[in-house]
Amino acid sequence: MKIRDALDTISPDQTLIDRTELLLRANYNKRKISLYKNLTIAASLLVVIGAFSATGYACYQIPVSYIDVDINPSLELGVNILSRVVDVRFFNRDAENLIDEHALSGQRPEEAVNLILEAADVQGYISHHETNVISLALSGRKSKRSEAFLDNCAESITSQYEDIVVYKATLPGELRDEADLGTMSAGKLHLIKMVQQLDQSATVDEYKNKSVADIFNRLSTLSSEDNTDVSEESRSAVRKNIEGVTAKLGGNETSDTGQSSEPTTGAQDPSSNLK
Repeated sequence: MKIRDALDTISPDQTLIDRTELLLRANYNKRKISLYKNLTIAASLLVVIGAFSATGYACYQIPVSYIDVDINPSLELGVNILSRVVDVRFFNRDAENLIDEHALSGQRPEEAVNLILEAADVQGYISHHETNVISLALSGRKSKRSEAFLDNCAESITSQYEDIVVYKATLPGELRDEADLGTMSAGKLHLIKMVQQLDQSATVDEYKNKSVADIFNRLSTLSSEDNTDVSEESRSAVRKNIEGVTAKLGGNETSDTGQSSEPTTGAQDPSSNLK
């Protein structure tokens, strides 16, 4: 009671009260401004994060390289910068009925190709009584990574299927644009152009629905020495591109020296040798 009575006797002047009020208001305003600043910074960060997320998602969905897989089913795998399949195009009904695109989306290229081969095997597009031919053609952005996953796709196939020979090609973007006009893969158009190089009467419509094996059998015939209707230079250029496939299709062919030549799994950048 004595303390309370003593406090009641304290009577601060008005100046002290005003100064105290101003100090309290100043501190309150500082905290309020600081809160607004923090909220503004947080909102800005959310906007930036959202923008980066949207941009990242958009980049993820954009293909930078394309792999055409041709057997008789013909389809294209669009691969993004992270080496994931983000787009699938079917070029014929065989491909549409072969596999659902959702099974391929998000896969690495070699995994997607394996799924395609498994489905093709089940549906009878791969024969276990003769040599099969599959074409893998790369177009779009050229890089060591894209060329590496093309090699990985080919190696994955040959390691699992002894009766399959893979033809690899790295193609210019212009050929893919031209193929789009004919609603076909750039890989198959590349093969047809080799046929046309040796047979001027051949048309795209005549060959677009043929299997890759049929096209290579035709190329083997046209590039032989028996075909005297075209120059040896043209025949030699085509033979060089397809020798790995034809060697395995027809057994071990003999070279000019009479020695058996070992089959390979396709030509590196064969389009550069076409005339």
